[in-house]
Amino acid sequence: MSAAAWAFVLAAFFAGLGIGFVLWGRRERVDLDNALAQKEDLREFLTHNPESPQPGALITGGRIALVIAAALVITGVILL
Repeated sequence: MSAAAWAFVLAAFFAGLGIGFVLWGRRERVDLDNALAQKEDLREFLTHNPESPQPGALITGGRIALVIAAALVITGVILL
Protein backbone atom coordinates (compact mmCIF):
# COMPACT_ATOMS: atom_id res chain seq x y z
CA MET A 1 0.00 0.00 0.00
CA SER A 2 1.43 3.38 -0.95
CA ALA A 3 2.01 6.26 1.43
CA ALA A 4 -0.84 8.23 -0.17
CA ALA A 5 -3.26 5.36 0.38
CA TRP A 6 -2.24 5.10 4.03
CA ALA A 7 -2.76 8.85 4.45
CA PHE A 8 -6.28 8.56 3.04
CA VAL A 9 -7.10 5.56 5.25
CA LEU A 10 -5.90 7.41 8.35
CA ALA A 11 -7.79 10.52 7.25
CA ALA A 12 -11.01 8.53 6.97
CA PHE A 13 -10.40 7.04 10.42
CA PHE A 14 -9.80 10.43 12.05
CA ALA A 15 -12.74 12.01 10.21
CA GLY A 16 -15.06 9.29 11.49
CA LEU A 17 -13.61 9.59 14.98
CA GLY A 18 -13.96 13.38 14.93
CA ILE A 19 -17.54 13.38 13.70
CA GLY A 20 -18.42 10.73 16.28
CA PHE A 21 -16.91 12.73 19.13
CA VAL A 22 -18.64 15.95 18.08
CA LEU A 23 -22.02 14.22 17.89
CA TRP A 24 -21.41 12.40 21.18
CA GLY A 25 -20.47 15.67 22.91
CA ARG A 26 -23.58 17.42 21.65
CA ARG A 27 -25.76 14.53 22.82
CA GLU A 28 -24.06 14.59 26.24
CA ARG A 29 -24.77 18.33 26.53
CA VAL A 30 -28.45 17.86 25.67
CA ASP A 31 -28.77 14.88 28.04
CA LEU A 32 -27.14 16.85 30.85
CA ASP A 33 -29.42 19.83 30.31
CA ASN A 34 -32.49 17.59 30.20
CA ALA A 35 -31.44 15.84 33.41
CA LEU A 36 -30.91 19.18 35.15
CA ALA A 37 -34.24 20.51 33.90
CA GLN A 38 -36.03 17.64 35.66
CA LYS A 39 -34.70 18.72 39.05
CA GLU A 40 -36.79 20.90 41.33
CA ASP A 41 -33.90 23.32 41.90
CA LEU A 42 -33.31 24.92 38.52
CA ARG A 43 -30.43 27.13 39.64
CA GLU A 44 -27.84 24.64 38.35
CA PHE A 45 -29.69 24.39 35.02
CA LEU A 46 -29.99 28.15 34.53
CA THR A 47 -26.50 29.16 35.67
CA HIS A 48 -24.63 25.99 34.56
CA ASN A 49 -22.83 26.11 37.87
CA PRO A 50 -20.94 23.87 38.56
CA GLU A 51 -19.61 23.51 35.04
CA SER A 52 -19.56 20.10 33.41
CA PRO A 53 -16.52 19.89 31.13
CA GLN A 54 -17.25 16.48 29.59
CA PRO A 55 -19.43 17.59 26.62
CA GLY A 56 -17.08 20.43 25.71
CA ALA A 57 -14.06 18.15 25.92
CA LEU A 58 -15.65 15.64 23.55
CA ILE A 59 -16.49 18.35 21.02
CA THR A 60 -12.97 19.80 21.24
CA GLY A 61 -11.43 16.35 20.74
CA GLY A 62 -13.67 15.81 17.73
CA ARG A 63 -12.57 19.08 16.19
CA ILE A 64 -8.91 18.17 16.71
CA ALA A 65 -9.50 14.81 15.02
CA LEU A 66 -11.15 16.57 12.06
CA VAL A 67 -8.13 18.88 11.70
CA ILE A 68 -5.83 15.85 11.71
CA ALA A 69 -8.03 14.23 9.06
CA ALA A 70 -7.84 17.33 6.87
CA ALA A 71 -4.06 17.42 7.22
CA LEU A 72 -3.84 13.76 6.23
CA VAL A 73 -6.04 14.34 3.17
CA ILE A 74 -3.74 17.18 2.09
CA THR A 75 -0.72 14.94 2.69
CA GLY A 76 -2.31 12.17 0.63
CA VAL A 77 -3.00 14.54 -2.26
CA ILE A 78 0.60 15.79 -2.18
CA LEU A 79 1.95 12.23 -2.15
CA LEU A 80 -0.07 11.25 -5.23
